[in-house]
Formats: sequence, C-alpha cells, structure tokens
Amino acid sequence: MGLKNAARLVLRGIEELWEHRLSTAIIMILLIALIFVSTVRFAEPSIAQASVKTLSPPPATEQYFKGQATYDSTLIWESLSRELIGRAAQSGATIDDLQAQLDQSRGMGRTFDRIDYVGSYGLPDGRSMQFYVVSTRRSPVAEVDQTFYVFTLDQTGKILSVE
Repeated sequence: MGLKNAARLVLRGIEELWEHRLSTAIIMILLIALIFVSTVRFAEPSIAQASVKTLSPPPATEQYFKGQATYDSTLIWESLSRELIGRAAQSGATIDDLQAQLDQSRGMGRTFDRIDYVGSYGLPDGRSMQFYVVSTRRSPVAEVDQTFYVFTLDQTGKILSVE
C-alpha cells in the first residue's frame, strides 16, 4: 500500500505542475538563472589573480642592463633621470668614470647569465618601482651570483635610483 500511495503522490504532483505551467516555468527560469549566476561568480578570477599583470620591462631598465652587459656607459647614462645625473655630477661622477668601472668589470671577466624582470609597483605620485633578479659570473668558470635590483623610475620612466 505504501508504494501505491507514493505513486499517487508523484502523479498528483505532476498533475499540479501541469495545471500550473506558468508558475512552474517561472520557478524553473529562476532556478536556472540562480545556477548560472553562481557558476559565473565562482568562475571569476580571485582578487589575487586579477591583480597579476604580465608587463614588459620599462625601456629605461632594459637600456640600463643592455649597457651593463655590453659595457656601454652611454646606454646606462641615457637611461638615468636628470635628477640622478645631477646628483652624480654633484659628487664628481662623470660618464667617463662610469665607463672606467665598466671596463674594469670587463677586464675581470664579469658576464651576465640572466636578467629576470620580476615586476613593477606603481606609486601614487606617478613614480614606479621595478624589480629584477640578475645572474652574473665573475669569470667564465665562476659560480653564478644572483643580485636583486630595485629601480625607482620617475614619472617620465627614467631611473631615479638603483638599489
């Protein structure tokens, strides 16, 4: 008798749904919309993922490292901001002094294995900080040394400081 009652209840439920097709259709549409919205919401990237951007290194830091790797003081000097060049001039440093340091590095066999751009951080005043990991060797047979560089760039994209 329990099975007959269950079958009657199911049939009666189907009859009720059939009689109230409009309300059933509205309920079904709402359920489908709810499922869709919750699925789309969970498919969105998280806040941490959304803030990750793939950026190219700024031209000034690229030029700086190209100058380092090719021992070219002009490339390095032209990547610097007017402010940094002014501070260097006040302390008596010149582009010729920079070239002498580069020539000394070349004479010691220093080479660049890798220059990895980690990323950037924009500051509220329009400046930015650029982060690198640089792998060098003091000689062709020496172990690889890793150095971490932090550049501060001015609003025009030129180098204000190198740490």
